[in-house]
Amino acid sequence: MESRADGLYVRCFGNFEVFYNGEIVHFGRNKSKELFAYLVDRKGASATNSEIRAALWGDRASDDDNQKRYFSQIVFSLRETLKNLGEEDVLIQHRDSYAVMADHIKCDYYLAEEYDLKALSVFEGEYMSQYEWAEERIGYIGQKYI
Repeated sequence: MESRADGLYVRCFGNFEVFYNGEIVHFGRNKSKELFAYLVDRKGASATNSEIRAALWGDRASDDDNQKRYFSQIVFSLRETLKNLGEEDVLIQHRDSYAVMADHIKCDYYLAEEYDLKALSVFEGEYMSQYEWAEERIGYIGQKYI
């Protein structure tokens, strides 16, 4: 679709992928990419650290200090990736929560929410396929647009 566009472009339909100026963005950690995907899915709504850990680790999520430290490393890695792109302002951090500035991201899902026909034509029943927590969104998208 628009993966060649200038700036930050996020593809949610199919596998989640992030592009910057048409090039695939490489994240230092897979969980950093998943964190970004989770926040993109929330379209600017904030999520607490606990909510995010529950999504990223599922049944293995805990308040264990080791997991909290690892989570901090994941956030740091995401922040560094965005900083290297000059897009660090996209990530919003509050005391115990994170969000993205949705209006600073070009995204097929966001365009579909605006009934953009080009974005809708790309949806083939898959949404962030590599993330289990994203499965519930498929039904919502299918009902709303098809």
